[in-house]
Amino acid sequence: MAATTFLRCLDESVATTDAILGLFYEISEIAADKVKPDHWAAQTIVDTETGEEIVHVGRQIGEENAAKIVASNLKKVRVIQNPSDALILNTV
Repeated sequence: MAATTFLRCLDESVATTDAILGLFYEISEIAADKVKPDHWAAQTIVDTETGEEIVHVGRQIGEENAAKIVASNLKKVRVIQNPSDALILNTV
């Protein structure tokens, strides 16, 4: 059993992926036009105009998705900028 699954069972306050990531990583809310491909999504990033999911929570943004975010009508996004260890990101 993954440690994150165990955490989800312990307390409702850490039942979501967003909440678990907040326990282990520094999360920043940044302007959408400042997103970089090496950032990781701290929440699912959705284009509010089209409803398209651009990046799923816990995934690295990458070149193509960074361009989509910058081109979208999003103002701000929540990201993990420099995860020191991707262990938790790999289990969510």
